[in-house]
Amino acid sequence: MKQSKYSIADYWRNKIRLDEELWGCLFENQPITQNSVIINPVILNSYSDQSENAWAVYPNPQSVFGFLKFIYLPTAFIGLINPEMEYQYYFEEDLGELLDELKDEYPDKIKLLTKMEEIYFALNNSWDDHSHLCLEKIKQWSRSFNEAWLKLNGTALSFHVFSSPEEAAKFIIQVYEEDLGIDFLENDLGITKNDLLSITGQEIFQNAFMKRRFTDILTNRLKVAF
Repeated sequence: MKQSKYSIADYWRNKIRLDEELWGCLFENQPITQNSVIINPVILNSYSDQSENAWAVYPNPQSVFGFLKFIYLPTAFIGLINPEMEYQYYFEEDLGELLDELKDEYPDKIKLLTKMEEIYFALNNSWDDHSHLCLEKIKQWSRSFNEAWLKLNGTALSFHVFSSPEEAAKFIIQVYEEDLGIDFLENDLGITKNDLLSITGQEIFQNAFMKRRFTDILTNRLKVAF
């Protein structure tokens, strides 16, 4: 079976070399389709001055897996281990090997590094050539990942995954309703709750205007950390 490009480190290394946008974007400028996966990667680390609360649309679950493995986890974990990190974003070909090597350099962080290893290897088990199964495994992994960092002081790490624009919209509305109030959503997004729901239904996949409008909301207007 042919190896997926998204599981190859050099694919992501080349993205970094070309300085392509990987966080808050339409990945490779591919429009939203029924196979798209919407992600909300968050890294808020007051010690390393990392501040990332982005929304992006990736073409399929396997591409999300590659972003997690080679970009998101290295960036999040290195910021926790070494708050004086030189760069805001990191690429790592073999994060498991790096974490093991860092145990000698940071003996006081063995427990943290072991926790990171467990999370990383659990992600590796999420790979599946079948998109539906891969998506369900990544969703399950992300729930465990988010719970693992709830008690961090001065730092917030989370990674939310959505299988459709409608699913993402309902999550966004729920967060606003519970934490800020629906008026804040309408002020931030310039759109009512009902309008947001109306542009994220099944019709979005055949309507170019709705795709552009929803993409603009995701990548340019959402400022609340989820």
